[in-house]
Order: sequence, then structure tokens, then C-alpha cells
Amino acid sequence: MDTKQENGFKRFKAFLLQPVDIAPLILLRIGFGLLGFIDVLSSYLHYHVQLGAFDTSAFQFPYIGFECIQAIPDPYFSIIMLLSLAGALGIIFGYKYRLSAVLFWIGFTYLFFLEKSHYLNHGYLFIWIGFLMIFLPADRAVSLRTVKQPEDKIDKVALLYIFPFIFMMSVVYFYGGLAKINPDWLRAQPLTAWLSYRADRPIIGGLVGHEWAPWILSYGGLIFDLSIAFIMLTRPLRKFGIILAFSFHFTNLIIFNIGIFPWLSMVLTLLYFPAYEHRRFWIGLSKKVFLIHYFDQAIHKNGKNLQLSQVPHIPHRKWQPYIFVLLILGMTIHLTIPFRHHLYEGDVAWTEEGHRYSWRMKLRSKRARGYFEVVNTVTEERQRIYPPDSLRRSQSNKLLTHPDMIWQYAQHLKACHGTPEEPVQVFARISAKLNDHPFKTYVDPEADLANFQWSLFKPTPWILRYTD
Repeated sequence: MDTKQENGFKRFKAFLLQPVDIAPLILLRIGFGLLGFIDVLSSYLHYHVQLGAFDTSAFQFPYIGFECIQAIPDPYFSIIMLLSLAGALGIIFGYKYRLSAVLFWIGFTYLFFLEKSHYLNHGYLFIWIGFLMIFLPADRAVSLRTVKQPEDKIDKVALLYIFPFIFMMSVVYFYGGLAKINPDWLRAQPLTAWLSYRADRPIIGGLVGHEWAPWILSYGGLIFDLSIAFIMLTRPLRKFGIILAFSFHFTNLIIFNIGIFPWLSMVLTLLYFPAYEHRRFWIGLSKKVFLIHYFDQAIHKNGKNLQLSQVPHIPHRKWQPYIFVLLILGMTIHLTIPFRHHLYEGDVAWTEEGHRYSWRMKLRSKRARGYFEVVNTVTEERQRIYPPDSLRRSQSNKLLTHPDMIWQYAQHLKACHGTPEEPVQVFARISAKLNDHPFKTYVDPEADLANFQWSLFKPTPWILRYTD
């Protein structure tokens, strides 16, 4: 490492180790815990209790490489979910925080990896945030821990504990903007189609029904995503930026059904504000919110005869080199994974190769139609299989437009209909439509998917590349 690089690293290290108020961590802890509780509870009630999606007899689409993660029977599945919910409550109130964070992260991650057709970007982001939350001193203020043990209360922490979340949100914003620089988005597709479906809705219908609405939202969203992180990092523009950000996310809440992602984005965007401004917020809130006022009064009462520590919480010197290596590694992963689709030929919106984990959010409308054909190689008997006949709606809707799920279902059909004595071939007769383009053949109809080996690192040869 030359002198300039070494000096740059030292400045970066000093920047991250500077003490700041703990208040942003309290916002993150409570906001993350609340949203985590809501997300796990709603997923459990909807998918498991209502739809039976995680019954052991139900077919799942696991993530390739994580097939070992399987649904388990009740009451054990429900116990895991209840422990995860208890963990979320523990995070909110700062009770047995480390254990609570671990319980929540395990339950949420397990739920995420069970079914690929439920994939949402916020789930992927939640796994990263939840893992980092385990190691934070986020329960050292406004928590049950500090009520019972006021000597544990601290006022300052290293900026290192807050920086990763600001970095991740900046990546989400900026890479979301880069993904919007594509021919269809620049001609207001698919927003033109989506907003036309919402023109009859009360209140918003009169706005989104105008011809100019999709153009404003398309280019407004593009400019917002590319610029908002830089606006929030610029002190004179920050208040304007937060109004812009909240307006953007509330618009998404009203128009689209994208779960808790807008709320999570708003919580993370608030972290751009300096820590001392968060402290002002908590002081004002403590006068109006009983629970926060209770914590403040209880800590003051229990610790009135104690000399509370004013030493900032900073990682021990012997761990700092490892922490910074892991931080740089994590930043590198977040910066590079969204670009992996460039390793494959064709439009990522069509091939799906490199689409997940890349912040390509609400960028395309994709529909498909078709069926699978199972051919007995001995008797030459042919059987048509229509996925909606045996799969849940959420699965069949995603299946025909995602190559990895098409291959997984073909393997499932091979296992169900073939034997060593009478092996089968499986063909997919699928055509797909991207945005307002016409339907085109999606899968090579002559490709035997039953005998194809999937690779995470090679392009899928039987997906026909899109041409106008």
C-alpha cells in the first residue's frame, strides 16, 4: 500500500471511529423491529395460516444452492415464527437485545429462503440489516436494558455503527436509478400500462389517469433515484431531500403494493441526518410519547445515584482491523452484485439472469403463457401439464417468466412422472410478453429440461434471447 492509499485509509478509519450521538441507532432499532414484526406476522398469517404455502406437503421453489432449507411441520414451523416475532418485540423494546436480534434474523432468513416466488427486494435488504443489527449496541439507550441497568446507558457510539446502513440505502437508490436507464423506461413503460389500470381508483385515479402522469413518474423516479443520496449528503439540501424522499415513497405506497419497502426506505433515509438532529427529535418525542417518556424517567430514577459513563462505544482496538476488512468486503459485494447481469448476453428484464439482488424495482411488466410437456421415452406417451392446476397462484404467476423456476419445475415433473425404467423428457412450451412488446417464444421448445444441469455461473442456453 503506497503512502497516499495508507493516508486515505487512515482518514476513512478516523472518520468511521468518530463518536456521534446514539440517537440514530435508536430510530433504526425501533423502526426495524416494528417493520420486522409486521412483515413476519403478515407473511405467517397470509402464506401459512391462510394459504398453507409452507405445509410440508406443498411444493416449494427453493433458492438454488439452498435446497436444504425446507418447510417443517407444525407446531415446529409456528414455533420458529413465534420466536422470530418475540425477537422483533425484543428489538423494539431493547430487551435481551442480542438474543432477540439473533432469533428474529434466523426466523426471517428461514422464511425468506423457503419460497423463491415470494421474493421482494426488502426481504433481501432486511437479511443484511438484520445480520448487522446483531452486533450493534442499539439497546444502550431508550430500552428495557437501560431501565434495569442504567449504568449500561451510553450517549455516543462510533459512526461505524451507522455508516453501513447509509451506504446500503445509497446503493439501493443509485442502482435503482441506473436500472431505470433503459429504452422501455425512457418511453414511460411499463408505468403507462400500470397507471391505466388504476385510473378508476378514488382520489388518485384523477391524477394517474392523465397521459402525462406516467412520463412525470418515469423521469421523476429516474432523477430522484440517481440524485437523492447526494442531496441527503449535502447539508443545505437535506431538508428538501427528506420532503422529496417521503413524497416519493408515499406515492409508491398509494400506487403500488410493495409491502413494507417504502416504510423501510423512509427509516433508512432519516439516517442521513446528523446524529445531533436525531437527539433533538427524541427529546421532543419524549415529551409527547408515553413509552419514551417512561424510559427516560425510569432510567433517571434508577440511575440518579450513579456516575454514568460518557465514554463513546467504539469497537475494541484489537477487533478494528477485522471489522474494517469485513466492512470493505461487504461494500464491495453490494457495489458489484448489481452489475453481474452484464456477464450474460441479452436484456436482463427478459432473461432474468442477474435480476435479483440488483435493485431493479418495478421496472418491467412481464406476462407468460404456456404449459409443460412430459414425454415417456419408452412408451412415447405425451402429457400436458399446466402449472396453475397444481401450484399456488403466486407460484404459477412467477414460474413461467423465471428460467430457474422453469428448470426447477421441470425437475419436479421428472421426479413425479419418470422412473429409472421409464425415464421422461420435459419440454416447456412457453411464450412471454415484456411490457407492451408482443408475445414471443421464451423457451427453446426442443430443449429437454429434465436432463439439463443448472449452473449459477453460465447463461441459460434454452432461453431464447429477445429481439424486436
